[in-house]
Amino acid sequence: MNRVILVITLCFIRLIGHTPALKAEGLYRPGCIITLSNDTVKGYLQYRQINAYTKCRFKKTEKDKYIEYKPEEIQGYLFEGERKFFISKNTPLENGEKKLFLQYLIKGKANIYFMSDDMEHYYIETEKTGLLELSQRPQLTTRDDGYTVYKTELYVGKLKIALDDCPEIYDLIDKSALNPKSLINVAKEYHNKVCNTEQCIIFERQVKPAKVIFTPMAGITFNKFKFGKSYTDYSFSQVIGCKISLENSILSREYIAIQTGMFLQRYGSYSIHHFNTGYSTMPAGTIFNSSINTLAIKVPIIFTYTLTNTKLKPFIGGGVINILTFSDNRDFTVRVNNYYKADKFSLYQLGLSALSGIKYSINPHHDLVLDINYEYTVGTQTEDGTNALKNNNFSVLMGYTF
Repeated sequence: MNRVILVITLCFIRLIGHTPALKAEGLYRPGCIITLSNDTVKGYLQYRQINAYTKCRFKKTEKDKYIEYKPEEIQGYLFEGERKFFISKNTPLENGEKKLFLQYLIKGKANIYFMSDDMEHYYIETEKTGLLELSQRPQLTTRDDGYTVYKTELYVGKLKIALDDCPEIYDLIDKSALNPKSLINVAKEYHNKVCNTEQCIIFERQVKPAKVIFTPMAGITFNKFKFGKSYTDYSFSQVIGCKISLENSILSREYIAIQTGMFLQRYGSYSIHHFNTGYSTMPAGTIFNSSINTLAIKVPIIFTYTLTNTKLKPFIGGGVINILTFSDNRDFTVRVNNYYKADKFSLYQLGLSALSGIKYSINPHHDLVLDINYEYTVGTQTEDGTNALKNNNFSVLMGYTF
């Protein structure tokens, strides 16, 4: 089994080696950094979805090695043509103040910033209040009547304090929501009412639309069954199908996706190690062959997380797996010398699935994909009325996204 997995992995690496280099736009996009001496240096910035608020990677030309900058080392960085601007700020956090790159949403008499870690953070900055966080972590509290509820969000009051020199917009603040569009609207109205000498600048956070990715896949799988105290050896078979990924669907995050799809696998012949449980006439320790010859249709529901936004994008995931089995005869065909035994094979199996793999970008629209899966499922029917069928399944699949 290890040799086959190694061969598939080497083939994947060989395909990568013969693939044309990815264009710089896929990894690094035109932009600039602003130095501590207020100089603007143009070049290419790595387009990151992870750690964009703690570091940036920059190179002057596409062939240069990148230089990594922290918020203490530059004033900020800007992607050209995308209205995406990050500025270094001493940022108030739950565990104290830390210097981070905050993303500008609007620059004017009231600046609005955004930052994300394990939650979304929104900040307002005015000359009077300085940098003030509007967002708060959801917290439960017990009321005087004994009911447990979430604490009331305080951002409306904070907005009114920060913008108290313009009470005309209080009605707008009362109707506001803690999201980019609403906060930009509040800050824009405030700026227009208190300043008539210059226009505010909007760097609205771009929310990418959800998209569906189809990935035809094929590979090999190894699985073993267990029922009661009897179990099979691992058996090799092929698997083919299509994975469907819904990206940008959870909080508009590019690195989180929901995957489903349909895969076909045929269960073939297995060597069964039998242990007498008191319900069988076969002697304990008997080893015999069983031809299951059943087609399995697999439908996973998996949440995946992409670790890096680079040419090689490793990812992990987990979720549930549904398995339906179909054949003209779903019976075990068991032979021990001249003795035959038949047990019903479980029609439906439900279990957990763990996934890891790598996507290799051919171009901005297509990836080569290598998946390594582990599935553990339990049958809803039992073979002898007492022992549920358990299935351990390992698979290695390759695919190409469309």
